[in-house]
Amino acid sequence: MAQYLLELFTEEIPARMQANAAQQLKERFEEKLGAEGLTFELLETFVTPRRLGIAIQGLPRHQNDRTEEKKGPRVGSDPKALEGFLMSTGATLETIKEKEIPGKGTFYFFQQKIQAKSIEGILTAIVSSIIQEFLWPKSMHWASYNMTWVRPLRSILSLLDDKVLPVMVEDPNVIVGKNTHGHRFLSPEIFMIKDFNDYKNQLNKHYVMVDAEERAKTIMDQLHHLADGKDLTLKEDAALLQEVRGLVEWPVALLGKIDDRFMTLPPEVLETTMKTHQKYFSLLNQNGTPAPYFGVISNMTTIDQGAQIVEGNERVLRARLADAEFFWTQDQKKSLDIWAKGLDTLIFHEKIGSVGDRIKRVTALAPSCVVGNNDQVTQAQRAACLAKADLLTGMVGEFPELQGIMGGYYAARAGENPAVAQAIREHYSPLGPSDTVPTAPVSVALALADKIDVLVSFWAAGIEPTGSKDPYALRRSALGVIRFIIENNMALSLRDLFSKAYDLLPTSLQKSDKDKVLQSLETFMVNRLKVFFKGLGFESGPIEAVLSKKWDGHIQQAHQVLKALGDFLKTDLGQDLMTTYKRISNSVDQAIRSGIVLNGLVDPELFEGEEEKILFDVIKTFRLDVEGFLKQQLPHYEGVMSRLATLRPYADAFFDKVTVQAEDMKVRTNRLNLLYSARTLMDCIADFSLIPL
Repeated sequence: MAQYLLELFTEEIPARMQANAAQQLKERFEEKLGAEGLTFELLETFVTPRRLGIAIQGLPRHQNDRTEEKKGPRVGSDPKALEGFLMSTGATLETIKEKEIPGKGTFYFFQQKIQAKSIEGILTAIVSSIIQEFLWPKSMHWASYNMTWVRPLRSILSLLDDKVLPVMVEDPNVIVGKNTHGHRFLSPEIFMIKDFNDYKNQLNKHYVMVDAEERAKTIMDQLHHLADGKDLTLKEDAALLQEVRGLVEWPVALLGKIDDRFMTLPPEVLETTMKTHQKYFSLLNQNGTPAPYFGVISNMTTIDQGAQIVEGNERVLRARLADAEFFWTQDQKKSLDIWAKGLDTLIFHEKIGSVGDRIKRVTALAPSCVVGNNDQVTQAQRAACLAKADLLTGMVGEFPELQGIMGGYYAARAGENPAVAQAIREHYSPLGPSDTVPTAPVSVALALADKIDVLVSFWAAGIEPTGSKDPYALRRSALGVIRFIIENNMALSLRDLFSKAYDLLPTSLQKSDKDKVLQSLETFMVNRLKVFFKGLGFESGPIEAVLSKKWDGHIQQAHQVLKALGDFLKTDLGQDLMTTYKRISNSVDQAIRSGIVLNGLVDPELFEGEEEKILFDVIKTFRLDVEGFLKQQLPHYEGVMSRLATLRPYADAFFDKVTVQAEDMKVRTNRLNLLYSARTLMDCIADFSLIPL
């Protein structure tokens, strides 16, 4: 078996592109090797700021001869189709065969024998094509060459076992061989590689950790060690760690000091200033408050143990924090009400209008989203008026990720009601699936109104997510609405809220049919709800059964029914319910397919047996019981299903003693209507036909 090692040595690859590049390289090799019928034992990729590579072990030294079969048109189809197939394959009528595919018909096939190629030739072609076809978020040309790469390629290490494997690239200055480079500053010399094990060992000696996970672990271990030395804790940040590991090849953690004057700034300002601009890690005191220290990851080892590096980073951070301090002071010289006046000139979207327009709508919609008292309604409206004011402040202009957070701080310092300040701070939540959902009534009302206005506005403007494209994060807004309602157990009608939000839109956005727009939006929300419920562990059948029958805009109710149904179906009574439903439904569906019109109206005068009368009376009694369960302040869905499940013995007796398909058409239709009324009663909870028995 053979081993292949490839390293594409380049100028610095942006950290955000590295993980995807390694994954793409892996997938492309797997695809192209598979297309050549080549297997392997192990394939692993690696990436650092200056190199992207792959090591493949257990490759066969020789490719085997193989037969490739191509499917052509159906036998008896248009002769031109057969002619085209013969031309494309180079086959003749004598060399093609007919073969039947069960259930599909008979087709023409052409079998072509593919002669084995050398592994060297195959790999050279694969590597050269991958380099040519590789997709980067942003690529560049250099010199006068047509080839593109994320940054200029400098050399290629290409070894099949211990021999150089040729790779074709346009730039003649890109040398393909056995050599690579060490750390840019600590060990810039060129050295020779024998194989993958030698590659990792040699690079480590030349101050390069080629494994990204090893770099990440080293960074965390060193930072924790430094924090422990000061009796501090590290504020862990997975996204920052992933970025920083892509900035260094030889990580060295150092500890810097923050001037005491800056420790009065809000913690989020300190952290964002350090993280966004400088890629520093925050440290905390034992009580969770920000500590006057930061962790910086250097790409160097120095004689002075990093003293000059720390001093330089402290100087830069001092300037950054001085800017933040200036914004913090200047922003508070104007009230949020004054800042908010400028929102009328801040365009939210060219088709939707200004942020100021949105604020007016959200303020009007917020009371409908309050589940609380009149004071909370007033607070929600006040919070809505000020929610977006911080967008015009200097701090948010410098750090957009602090929008809402800074508004909350400025509102609190201006003496606004604490619930108002909290709502402003939290109204963008949740920012992702792992983000928590606020529970304070005013915060919930503002966040819901804001997200609902966004969804309705974009739908009215004819802007919806398509495929993987969602530039305005509308799926995230929809998920936020769902989570707010379910996690806060809110008995709100989403249909009513959408309608109210639409009526608040300007006439320029109400050009299209309201019902059509809102129906489209509801369909989108139901699809999002299905995804959400699946994420909670519910099965597709019950989800479809509940949403197809019970969806009326009440997300909380749908969730309650689904929970009750999921638990109930696991019981013996649940199986009784399903068995009865399927038996009744089969008879009803068969009748409908045969053209019999059913309306559920039953004439007791046409009964010929006791079992019919008993089932009729039981259905009437059960309907009253079910209505009673559903009218309770907290509807008792388990009670409904338990009651319906006890219908089984009466239904079984009916089927055992009564001939549904009576010769007299009136009697037959009456019996089928009796069953139809039973199914209609059972459908009050869910469409059980969508649940596998």
